[in-house]
Amino acid sequence: MGCKEHDFAAPSLSDYLKQLLQEKGLERSRVVRMADLNETFGYQIFTGSRNPSRNKVLQIAFAMALSMKETNRALTAAGVSVLNCKDRRDAIIIFCIDRGCSLQKVNDELTASLVEHLASLDRDESYRVERVLKLSDVETTELVYFEGSGGGSLGPFVRKCINASVQIGGAYERLFAAQRAGRRFEHLPRIVDCRRMGDELDVVMEYVEGETLEALVGRLGATPDYARGLYPVLCKAVGELHAGFAAAGEPGYR
Repeated sequence: MGCKEHDFAAPSLSDYLKQLLQEKGLERSRVVRMADLNETFGYQIFTGSRNPSRNKVLQIAFAMALSMKETNRALTAAGVSVLNCKDRRDAIIIFCIDRGCSLQKVNDELTASLVEHLASLDRDESYRVERVLKLSDVETTELVYFEGSGGGSLGPFVRKCINASVQIGGAYERLFAAQRAGRRFEHLPRIVDCRRMGDELDVVMEYVEGETLEALVGRLGATPDYARGLYPVLCKAVGELHAGFAAAGEPGYR
């Protein structure tokens, strides 16, 4: 019996992505940037030294404008589940793939769907806490998943429960309002929900995969060379935030 194509071992994710880059005439650095991935983490995905989550594979798929078939093949190569039209979140993603939407459009559609659903639910009962990331007298930061009524889940997200009576956390409300008004921030996480309940401010934002600054400093050391490389990136992020609020006409940001 002759060998058929499906008899051969499926390629790894990194091999398949390299094949797609060549076939579509794309540059890896541009795809990583368009996928909104950390440059180092994106490089590691394409070289096969890091295993991405399902969400990261989907980000790459939209950045490369993959078809439904190509997207599912990439998901399979990554060892995660393919898109399922019966899942509400996946249905939105499939809809966006079919219409050639950008990654930003997908995020907007998913955020709008989540915000709409949250408005009809008791939010606190809709989140499952995976682990606590930070705990202090005025703030609790958790890694959470949004649990749908049909058994599906979205996430992970970062949820901050802040004691608003000590006058902190107001920047999250302004950032949330700016993002909902259409303002985009390259260096800041997207906030999907922000609300006050008495003296508590609850903020839910996207989870950005990668090492924390504390972990990076611990691994690389607090050296002058590392500080010189890091400082411009931090300044760029702060400058973007300042410019965003100034463009919105907020007092004190002129």
